[in-house]
Amino acid sequence: MENIHMKQKTVVWTALVVAIAALFTGCGNRAAPEEFQKVMEEKSGNELFNELLALDQKYPDAFAVKAQLGQMLFASGDYSKATSYLKRAEKLIGQAENDTAKVNLYMRLSVLDFEKKQYESALLYAEKALTLDPKGEYGTVFLKARCLLMLKQETEAFLLYDQNWPLHEHMSRLDFNVYFDHCRETGSSMRALEVLDAYQAQFEYVAGQGLQASQLYEELGMIEESILSAAMELEYLHSSGAVTRAQLRERMTAIGEKLDDPAFNPKKLGKGIVQGLLHYFNEEWEKADAVLQKEKSTHHFLSYVKMAAEFERQGATIRQLQEYVELEKYFRDLAGYYYHFWRGMKIGEGEYNFNVARNVLEKCIILARDTEYARETRREIGRMLGLESAAGEKLLLTKELDWFLSRLQSGEEPAVLEPVLDMLSVPDNIYTMSGIVFLRDLSHGFPAVKAYLEKRKKQSEGRLHERLVMITEG
Repeated sequence: MENIHMKQKTVVWTALVVAIAALFTGCGNRAAPEEFQKVMEEKSGNELFNELLALDQKYPDAFAVKAQLGQMLFASGDYSKATSYLKRAEKLIGQAENDTAKVNLYMRLSVLDFEKKQYESALLYAEKALTLDPKGEYGTVFLKARCLLMLKQETEAFLLYDQNWPLHEHMSRLDFNVYFDHCRETGSSMRALEVLDAYQAQFEYVAGQGLQASQLYEELGMIEESILSAAMELEYLHSSGAVTRAQLRERMTAIGEKLDDPAFNPKKLGKGIVQGLLHYFNEEWEKADAVLQKEKSTHHFLSYVKMAAEFERQGATIRQLQEYVELEKYFRDLAGYYYHFWRGMKIGEGEYNFNVARNVLEKCIILARDTEYARETRREIGRMLGLESAAGEKLLLTKELDWFLSRLQSGEEPAVLEPVLDMLSVPDNIYTMSGIVFLRDLSHGFPAVKAYLEKRKKQSEGRLHERLVMITEG
């Protein structure tokens, strides 16, 4: 089966788990209603789990307790123990207060059997759930479709996908993958485009999707949309640092030359879009804005570049920022989206300070840590915190500190922490304080890190030395 280049999860149907994770909390429990509800309201995590285990011992015939324990084990990936609890809950299903509780139990049992490749049994549970969920509000119809696919009943399975496409918010990544392949294979190009757009809005953008969309639009004779999809792919590549600005111009120029071929483009479409995008990629904001505003395509990438060019030219109004936020579902993985966001805020009419813009600034960095977008954004954060540009470039976010921890846990030497130490030479701010706490915790948990920090303390001076003393001796 052709790959749509969408990310797969090792645990099947993460979205399904999230969608139904909390729904057992409303299940009935005639044996221990007050105690169960009290525990559910007051406890969480391991403490909740242990309390539920105690309740299960006290009330061995309580549906809600067993169902909730099974749900928690299911969500943790302990499928063997989850099966045991959920099977026992199934025997007590008459206690369930409503059909929702029954639907969720059957759905989990279906997934568990699917994981064990017991597809006939998985299908039976999916059908039980679907009987209680005829409108498909919990994605039961797609659960049934997956089972049918594994049982080689493709015609019936894809009929379910076709008929229930309006419910695609309940589809998993796996659903999108197989349905996209089916649409391509059957020549349903417009529906395939809808699948790509919905996936991007629902999950994320994955490298290659822009090119896939471009090809589909080209097959449909929608030249302008084909150009915009190809340009969107280039924008993602550039934002991640994979291609240079010169390479952007080169590729857009090649697209423009292809449009000059009357055999390919007899209606002479798309020349204005190419010209506008060339200005955009050249950061010629006034020219890009003037050309792109004339284009009428409803493609979300055109909406994005129009607004980005206008933000760079004159800043963003409050209304424009609200409209821009509506595009985030398509560009939540694009550093450039957040880069233009904070720059539009900076020179626009609304309030702009660190507290207001922090989330946008940090997202820009996290998505493309080693690019010019990230470096400029670090400098901007530094400016807001009263730091010089060079000091701002040394700032590291909390999520970046977590990445250093992961590298240590994977066996890398403590020298990997040098960027964190470099940040400690910067004047006090929230990021250096986080770095100090981070290194102190590491020194307690990793003897090799403690030894390394002791060594670096002897070699250092000034502010870095003072902070290493605080970390190792405090």
